[in-house]
Order: sequence, then C-alpha cells, then structure tokens
Amino acid sequence: MKILYPVLELAHQRALEILRPNDVAVDATVGNGNDTLLLAKAVGRGGLVYGFDIQETALSITRQKLIHAGAVSQVRLIHDSHHKLDTVLPTALHGHVRVVQFNLGYLPGGDRAISTRADTTVKALDCALRVLKPGGLLSIVAYTGHPEGAKETEELQRWLHALPRMRTQLWKSPPRPERNHPPQLFLVYKGAPHRIITRLVRRWLQTRTSRANVQKIQRNLGLS
Repeated sequence: MKILYPVLELAHQRALEILRPNDVAVDATVGNGNDTLLLAKAVGRGGLVYGFDIQETALSITRQKLIHAGAVSQVRLIHDSHHKLDTVLPTALHGHVRVVQFNLGYLPGGDRAISTRADTTVKALDCALRVLKPGGLLSIVAYTGHPEGAKETEELQRWLHALPRMRTQLWKSPPRPERNHPPQLFLVYKGAPHRIITRLVRRWLQTRTSRANVQKIQRNLGLS
C-alpha cells in the first residue's frame, strides 16, 4: 500500500504499536478502507473493528477490500455518521476500545463536496474519548488544503487545546513549510504517561530535521 504522506505512515505505526490480537478498534472515517484493513489485521479474527462512513460507496469499496484480504469477519461497517459512534457501539465496549482513528476530509477519488465537517467531527471526538480505554490512542489526520478542511482543523485545534491535561497526553506533528498543505497528525493518548509522548516527539524530530533543530525544538517543548 503506497503511503502518500509521512504522517499517514506514522499514524499507522503508532496504532500498530499498541494494538493487540482480540482488541477493539474504531475507524471513524472508513473512506477507501486502508485504515479499516490495517486495524482488522492488527486485531485478528478474535478482535473487532467498527468502521463508520456516510457514503455507501466507501463502505462497498472497503467491504470488497476486506473480503479479498480475508479480514471481513472481524469488521462491522456502519452506514452512519461517526458522531454516533458511542451509541452504535454496545455499552459493554465503552472504555474498552484500544484505538480510534480519524482520517478527515473527503473520499479520495470521490465527490469533494462530501466531506467531514467541523461540527460532527468535534462531537465524534468527544464520543471517541468516552469509548477509549485508559492508555488508548485517538489518532487524527487533518487536512487544511480545502475550505471545509481548514475550518475543521481550526475547530479541532480548539478542541485539543481544551483537553484536560491530567487525563490526556497530546502530540502533534511539527508544522512543515510546504505550499501544498500537507496533512497534520494529532495523537491523543488517554491517561498516557508523559514519557510516551516525549519518546514520540524525539523519534519524529530525529527523522525529520537536523540535530541542531532537534535540540532547539526539544528545548522549546520542554523536553530537553
């Protein structure tokens, strides 16, 4: 599977680091099914993945992808908005979900007028935190290269800023100067120790910038 942006690869890596066989995970934005398939393989046939999308086209593409990979039995595809995820998931699973992934925006190759929206995305993020287990990961990839995406990312930043720091740990990919609006990655660990976030920041910086810049950014972030 070709990865177009480094942050997408990083989002996958972080999810795979904590997912275990038999876990429960949620793909809040099924799209073309790549994230759904990744989660399904990670949790195995004894696990469970809930995938949400408002477009039947996305669900159909994903269903065929899962069937081809032999991973359809552990996935529940939901034709509904992700802001309803905590009502769709059985109450028994609340507080037991290991990973919730969001890859915001529109369906690649689809109608760009149909996109995730700031209002429902923020509601969905609240739901995601409620169903996550302690130490669970909320992974969000946001895009600012289209009007709705810019608005959505702005609301996302407000939501992240308001998170209770005693109960969550936040990491976000450092800004990059490209003109083509590369996506941004935000990782929220529910009740995760600060050392996890510190390790993630240092690992990212060491692969993306010079040693001098690593030290400068770490000092600014209070990680040196």
